[in-house]
Amino acid sequence: MSTRCRGVCGAVLVPADSAAGVALPTGVRRKKARGLCGACYMASWRREDLAEHAVQQRPRDDVLDDWLVLRGEGLSLRQAAARLGMSFEAFERAFYRARGDGDERALPPLVSEVRCA
Repeated sequence: MSTRCRGVCGAVLVPADSAAGVALPTGVRRKKARGLCGACYMASWRREDLAEHAVQQRPRDDVLDDWLVLRGEGLSLRQAAARLGMSFEAFERAFYRARGDGDERALPPLVSEVRCA
């Protein structure tokens, strides 16, 4: 499922952390925020109309319910974030915030993730 930039360019967006450092094909850009690519985000910021683009958020209940299903499929946190169309950082933040609040659905992944320094 691909999304398009909600700015003037209409480019196909990929997650910001996907294939970092790799050139993307024509018409494909990395997502910045608010459903915009980096160029449209900065242009809107300079025009001072960034507030016209709604912040994209998912309710915690939706994220955790989806996580339980994806966890059952054996996905890691990073894989689940990609499947949900979220940045890994946003997914990880929501996950650990829920764990800190004692939400029983914020179970650790069934597979271990190796973190590189």
